[in-house]
Amino acid sequence: ENGATRLPYVGGTGNYLGQLYLDGMPAETVSQQGDNRLVSESMSVDSVDSFQIVTSTPPAEYMGAGAENFTMKSGGLKLHGQVSDFVRNTIFDSWSFSAKAATTHNALGAVVPAPKPIEHRNEFSASAGWKVPHTGDKLFFFVAYDKFHARAGASYSLYTIPTMLMRTGDFTELNGNVGSGGQTGLSGNPEGVTGTGTGNAITCAPGTFPCVNPAFLYDPTTTSCVGSACSRQPFKGVKNGVPTYNVIPTSYISPIMQANQQFLPPPTNPAVISNNFLGGFPSGYDNHVIDWRVDYDLSKKQRISSVGAMGTYDYLNNFAGPFITTASGGATPYIGGDLAAIFPKNYQVEDSYVINARMTNQFKYGFTRFYQDIKDETQGITAWEEATLGVTNLPGGQAGQEFFGATFSTTPGFASGNVPTTWRGASGSVSTQLTTPNNYTIVDNLQWLKGKHALTFGITYQWQEINNANPSTFTGGLDLTYTGYDTANFTNGSSALTLGGTGSASGYSYASYLLGAVGSTPTLTLQYVAEEGGRYRPVSPFVMDSWKVSDKLTLDLGLRWDYLPPYREVKDHWTFLNPSLTNAATGTPGELQFAGNYGGTGVSCGCTTPVSTYWKNWGPRIGIAYSVDNKTVFRVGFGEVFSQAGGVGGRGG
Repeated sequence: ENGATRLPYVGGTGNYLGQLYLDGMPAETVSQQGDNRLVSESMSVDSVDSFQIVTSTPPAEYMGAGAENFTMKSGGLKLHGQVSDFVRNTIFDSWSFSAKAATTHNALGAVVPAPKPIEHRNEFSASAGWKVPHTGDKLFFFVAYDKFHARAGASYSLYTIPTMLMRTGDFTELNGNVGSGGQTGLSGNPEGVTGTGTGNAITCAPGTFPCVNPAFLYDPTTTSCVGSACSRQPFKGVKNGVPTYNVIPTSYISPIMQANQQFLPPPTNPAVISNNFLGGFPSGYDNHVIDWRVDYDLSKKQRISSVGAMGTYDYLNNFAGPFITTASGGATPYIGGDLAAIFPKNYQVEDSYVINARMTNQFKYGFTRFYQDIKDETQGITAWEEATLGVTNLPGGQAGQEFFGATFSTTPGFASGNVPTTWRGASGSVSTQLTTPNNYTIVDNLQWLKGKHALTFGITYQWQEINNANPSTFTGGLDLTYTGYDTANFTNGSSALTLGGTGSASGYSYASYLLGAVGSTPTLTLQYVAEEGGRYRPVSPFVMDSWKVSDKLTLDLGLRWDYLPPYREVKDHWTFLNPSLTNAATGTPGELQFAGNYGGTGVSCGCTTPVSTYWKNWGPRIGIAYSVDNKTVFRVGFGEVFSQAGGVGGRGG
């Protein structure tokens, strides 16, 4: 069953418990446990000779709760091959019910039928297998190439961006007349004569005459307190030659914030504030695959083989919204997401030796890599870098090399959604990062047929590595939050700022943004060690016996032991809390300690990890198959399985 995270749910179990194999070798890394992309994006369908799905009571040779095993094709005595090209294009697509009914606007603003959703797909495939001439029918090869190209049109959604007036400091449209110039004048609280209440509590229903422009933006530089009672004066700029509330004078507007907003497109619907921009962005990818298998028969008893599966998966983009594009649909620094490419690779060599008629040994060595190159879409574009836009004194790294992420909080007095959509997703997940997991594996299996028993003795030894730099520089991207409090007034007779409520709004986050007033304390993590290297060395010996007790009864018995040592960092770059030490500063139990030998006893533990290895991962397997007749078979199985997770590695941890 397909999982939601590119992983199979095997036999009803959870994610990250199934295992992936290529020709009987682990084809996964410690961070991509069970992830089918290590095969699906590096192995052509035409390269698959057979596949096996183990759904319950897995044999002792497999780790985890279930497995997928794919086998690469081999060459033969006769030449076999194929060349094919599959095309799927918008012009060949039929109209769906909803697409046929969709409409759009042309350049003149008239409503016209929308075109078909764009979809362009092309897959070119070629493969061939044969023997190498003049080698005495001993050397065979198979090779395959596959290129998959896909492009899809934009999927559109509505987002909120600042109106054109807001970008100049004029926020009167929040009181009505959106898209038609907003409001003008001083009608409203606290200086207007219409309304109810006294002092700062005077309110006025927005959009009603003569109280059409009640003040809701307040100048933080005018804060005045008498005892515990504080107040601010409303912003009052000149508009159309008239002093007007909720207009920020040009001298107050931060040139840095002006520079950062310069790439915003105009609203596609200027008559509303909320959901005023319709945006989308094309998606797609290119997947290139090269596979091979070479077999050479040294003798009738011995064959050596080489298997390779290499893939390159280039995303057109890895955007997930907001799709705030240019007016022509191009990229802007406000789009959420990154640019990504992944490179799954599997290489194997195998020696198969027939010792005698009843005994065969297979020795395999394999290497798996799943390099992931993820780049922030704004890094390297000089015009979008914060250092170019005027931000100074930032530490080195991506903080000054990328456009910042911004989150705008709401003001309760305004309708929901009347603040701009978050820019760039405001998350470290879009920062430039590098992940390089490597897996080196040795497998040796001895098969022995003895009477009614088919015995297998084997061992799997893995060197697992994961080098990760997230972010890949001294700092990650800079994320800032803006609230309405910096442009809000105080609660009447109090020193507490308030955002007001329905009909009495106070403050607006985008106005605070224009002032350059960050609403919370921004933080940047300084990574003096940007890249960490995790290392694991699992070892798994096993024995299993398929015992044909009778023509009707077969027993499958097995025992596996999984040695799963805990995480260690290749250069001991990590710390942990040691509860056995006394903190010298506080005199209480618990002190941070380094791995390794830095600083001597007390500073470091003199170890690679303080975590003790668990030695009791014994996994028995029992399977019973009983044939009542040639139409009915009863099967029952029991197994205890162990898998990596948490402190011993694995995608789940």
